[in-house]
Amino acid sequence: MKVLTAYYPDRKFPAFSVTGRNCRQQCSHCRGRFLKGMIPVTPEDLVSTAEKYYNQGAEGFLLSGGCDEHGRVPVMPFLNAIKKIKAETNLKINIHTGFLSRPEALDLISAGIDCFSIDIVQDREVIKKCLNLDVSPHKYEETLEALEGSAKIVPHVCTGLQSAEGERKSLELISKFEVSSIAVLGLIPARDSERMISFVSEAVKTGRPVTIGCMRPRGNVPLEISCVEAGASAMAAPNHMTLEILKERGWTVIEKSECCALF
Repeated sequence: MKVLTAYYPDRKFPAFSVTGRNCRQQCSHCRGRFLKGMIPVTPEDLVSTAEKYYNQGAEGFLLSGGCDEHGRVPVMPFLNAIKKIKAETNLKINIHTGFLSRPEALDLISAGIDCFSIDIVQDREVIKKCLNLDVSPHKYEETLEALEGSAKIVPHVCTGLQSAEGERKSLELISKFEVSSIAVLGLIPARDSERMISFVSEAVKTGRPVTIGCMRPRGNVPLEISCVEAGASAMAAPNHMTLEILKERGWTVIEKSECCALF
């Protein structure tokens, strides 16, 4: 049976930013604009903010934010708040951390984080010139190693950001680890839709489920359908026309009100 899981987070799975609208890195493909749609939180008010949404029917939240000059999202000051939320509610937490050490990863795992979303880039030139980081591609492998044993690890790859060789190496790296799924993103505006479709086809060959994330050109029904037909198992906020066409072609659609990383 052909099945697509469609994810619509909305208010049931809000996105919180630990840095507000601020991002030290200002990567060329983002420049912090995705933080503008997130809810600013501090270590002091995360619990009360999470509880407010929980009481309104939320199922969980994304905890993310801007990176510092070392490619790290400053989430560790929120550790105690995370523990309290997991002890007192049933909220699921998907966290975007950037680079992590093993002790930090173990602290977050023991706190009850449900899912770790990790960006993967293996193009040295892109890391330096687009992400403004002075690190080796091996740094991404170190973070994946640090997270071994966690509930869910979801590598994110933005197609079109790095070279085709970088994308290939990203999949090779991901294949070394027990990840729960691979989230495929796309540059906005899109530079090459075929590149995204091709990457989905290659990612499926790793044997891991492939999801289409929320950071991508929206409203492109042919692209969404092509990604599903290339093997994607889930998609964040697909266009309603995409779902209608897929149903006509024999697909079963399951809708969920949470982050697609939890697939």
